[in-house]
Amino acid sequence: MARAVVEALIWEGERARKEFADFARSLPLTVLERQVEGEQGSVKGIVAHVCRAAYFFLRAVLEANQLPVPTPGYPAIGNSRDLGELFAALDDVRDFTFRGARVLEDRHLATQFTAPWGQVYSCEQFLEHALVHILRHRRQLERVVLGAIKSWEGEES
Repeated sequence: MARAVVEALIWEGERARKEFADFARSLPLTVLERQVEGEQGSVKGIVAHVCRAAYFFLRAVLEANQLPVPTPGYPAIGNSRDLGELFAALDDVRDFTFRGARVLEDRHLATQFTAPWGQVYSCEQFLEHALVHILRHRRQLERVVLGAIKSWEGEES
């Protein structure tokens, strides 16, 4: 059973998830409640979106290969704005990923499927997309925080 590529993708995804979670946890409540442009509506909404998407990406890869999908601890997290639940879901994403990835082998990464938005991916490309998705939202949070700091500085003048 060859798993070098699977393990690299899973561990890099875990690194990105942990950095995202640590950064989100470090934010003050005023920033977490801050409204932002886009579908997510708030910083907490971005966190919920990242959790929901992380479950989705791995589930899609497992289903494309007809492999068992573990049960997520927070299947409806996209609807939640409770901070405790959001941060617990970020931790559960790690466990869900490690449980689900146990059955993945490198050969499964060649399987192709069509994403709900119509693009055809190999499973390897989809796991890479999942990794970059977390990084993009980490950068989005960094921009929000930078904007919040600038607005606080303006208020003190």
